[in-house]
Amino acid sequence: MRESKGRSIIAFPSGYVALDIETTGLDPSVDEIIELAAIRVRDGVRADTFASLVKPRNTISGFITELTGITNDMVSGAPRVESILPQFCEFIGGDVVVGHNVNFDINFIYDALMGPEEKP
Repeated sequence: MRESKGRSIIAFPSGYVALDIETTGLDPSVDEIIELAAIRVRDGVRADTFASLVKPRNTISGFITELTGITNDMVSGAPRVESILPQFCEFIGGDVVVGHNVNFDINFIYDALMGPEEKP
């Protein structure tokens, strides 16, 4: 079990962060995050947002561009994941995290935070 990943809850919270990421593929050991986005919600109302494209080390394939709409040109001036991820995590803070297929997103974020030498 991953020590810092949190746990499921039963009741829906009044405050939470809904997040979504885009990646270059499905495997966090070889693929990369190319977009981080989140919305903070308080009592059913959007309270704040975070969004950033992320410049990957490798080029984005045509398939991923078709799927996500994110091009290599769009990310050419974007920050690298290691420089923007701390701000993203600060935005999330201690809030409950929700999202569609959020386990996928959380695993990518978790692995990106660990760095290549610590990945399983």
